[in-house]
Amino acid sequence: FVFIFFFVGQKLVKKNRDVVGLGLYLSALITLLPVMVYTTSQFGHAMFLAIIGQISFMLSDFTIVYTKFVKQFKRYDFFIMLTYLLAQLLIVSAFVLSL
Repeated sequence: FVFIFFFVGQKLVKKNRDVVGLGLYLSALITLLPVMVYTTSQFGHAMFLAIIGQISFMLSDFTIVYTKFVKQFKRYDFFIMLTYLLAQLLIVSAFVLSL
């Protein structure tokens, strides 16, 4: 994923250092999804909320990347914070319900 993002990201970002860092960060987020699926099988169905929360975090981060490197759109800060707060709520709810 990092290597693919390195070649695609060069068109979006001017500095190679930013592309590598961004690729590592996004690949770390994506590799956490199977871990969350495994924890769902171990701790019950409440962990599905945590998976949806992680996907919401990824949406927030992708929106930040899009607005920083590609193009800003109307009310982007609202959508970033909405997905970020939704992700926090879902992940905390999943862990509280799994106890």
